[in-house]
Amino acid sequence: SILMLLLLHGLYSCLSIMNIRKGNYKIIAISRVLRVVANKFTIISLGLFVFVSPSNLIYADIFASVTVSLVLLFGTKNIFFKQKVDLKLIKKILYKYRQFPIYNLPSDVVFRLKQAAVVILFLKFFGAEVVGYYAMALLILSIPSTIIGSAIGEVFYKESAEYKSNDELKKSLLEMLTLMVSVSLIIFLSLALFSDRIIPLLLGGNWSGASSIISILVIICFSDFVIGPFLNIFKVLNIQKFSLIYQTLVLLFSILSIWIGSKLDSYIYSFLFYSMTNFLITISVLILIFRISKIKLQSLNCLNRIFFNTIPSILIFLIYKNYYTDIPVYYDFIVIFISIFLNYYLNYKYISAFKVV
Repeated sequence: SILMLLLLHGLYSCLSIMNIRKGNYKIIAISRVLRVVANKFTIISLGLFVFVSPSNLIYADIFASVTVSLVLLFGTKNIFFKQKVDLKLIKKILYKYRQFPIYNLPSDVVFRLKQAAVVILFLKFFGAEVVGYYAMALLILSIPSTIIGSAIGEVFYKESAEYKSNDELKKSLLEMLTLMVSVSLIIFLSLALFSDRIIPLLLGGNWSGASSIISILVIICFSDFVIGPFLNIFKVLNIQKFSLIYQTLVLLFSILSIWIGSKLDSYIYSFLFYSMTNFLITISVLILIFRISKIKLQSLNCLNRIFFNTIPSILIFLIYKNYYTDIPVYYDFIVIFISIFLNYYLNYKYISAFKVV
């Protein structure tokens, strides 16, 4: 089953990239929706009409992977069935882009290893309860990246690969940075400030411990959200070795941070060190990307206006949190929606510039 899932995951990744290259974003969107629907439908159907077993999760994942692969295959039918195979061209392309298998595969392995190592270390040093809080915190904090970040990154990857000049790339990088920050800053700020009240309401009091972890990890999830599309620049410029270095540094400092927290006998310290070190590494890589693209750091002053426009929302949050503590938690959602709307209104000129994309 594991080998089958690996094969299907590789097939899905290849077909997804081919559809990105062809600009079939509608097909990609449909496939993502179908993946969720097919997975949940299979789990429910097997549980109701066949048997209840943990293996149902594997069967559901296999069925969902086959479904989305067929959908993505439909989007690339012109490539497979109408295009002639040129072995010399294939050999030339494989040599030209040899850094992809040399660096991308190890980079992805290190990324997966980091995810597993963090869970294993937290389980070893602090127990299953903390791991549960961590998993729930990541699930909530990954929502903006899942809904917005990956879609923007795919479009940006295709467009940046087609730029004819470095000036086009530099302009696009600056625009992408302002877009990612203006769209996500207020969302992650809301999660950080209100998770202590919203989590118990939505999940129950037993999950209240996840709120403190959300408040700590929000800074790294915000930075990961912002830098996500920019990592594709390493592929565009054919310097994937930097991606491998980035993932390796994240792995090493993540392990070190959790170990230091264990010596201090506090998982809160582990999460603090883990979040801060990853944040600093991510910001350093973002600066490196801009330097490689020959963008002066003074150009980043464009972010000042975005941070300034966030001040009204922050004031609303602080006043509400300090002076309206005894009102029902449902009002939190109203305050959050008002603040997000206000922030988007103030940053409209940055966001509206990308409405076509």
